[in-house]
Amino acid sequence: ELASRRVMAEDLIFSSQEETDRIQQVADMLVDARLISSGRDKQERTYYEPSHDALVRAWSRLWEWIKALGEGKLSLLYKLHLAVNDFRSVEDNEKEAKKYLWNEDPRLGVLYADMADGEHSFNAQEETFVKTSMQLRRKNHRNRNLIIAGVIAVLLAISGVAIWQGVVATNSAEDARLAAEL
Repeated sequence: ELASRRVMAEDLIFSSQEETDRIQQVADMLVDARLISSGRDKQERTYYEPSHDALVRAWSRLWEWIKALGEGKLSLLYKLHLAVNDFRSVEDNEKEAKKYLWNEDPRLGVLYADMADGEHSFNAQEETFVKTSMQLRRKNHRNRNLIIAGVIAVLLAISGVAIWQGVVATNSAEDARLAAEL
């Protein structure tokens, strides 16, 4: 199912111009070979899709790639694609866009590790989404740590004042006891 979905040309733009050119060349070759077709949607955006679903089912090399990548990983990449689309739909509203980032999602670590090793297949939009999500995660983590440190400092200060007042009270009581004895 994932292999037969429509891919927009903008999803084939990578942070490396060489990779973008290479992918475009492959897409053109697949179109020329009539394995995939290209067209324009209602918004005049270029897309690519398999020429026929039977091609996807019968394409043994494609199934080898899917098995090598792992269906779980392929599913994660598809979910990333959907999240990027949701994020881009509200990107102009920064406050709203933050809600769509994966800063609290445990899958972000997996994606960031893949991106860090340099051998990833993220397009430019996915790369930006993962980096922005990681930046927000770090900022939130730093803010949490500052709040925790602040609370600990306040509690230590309160404890120190309480201990000091206890010592003063003990000394006052001792002074009062001695004065009473005298």
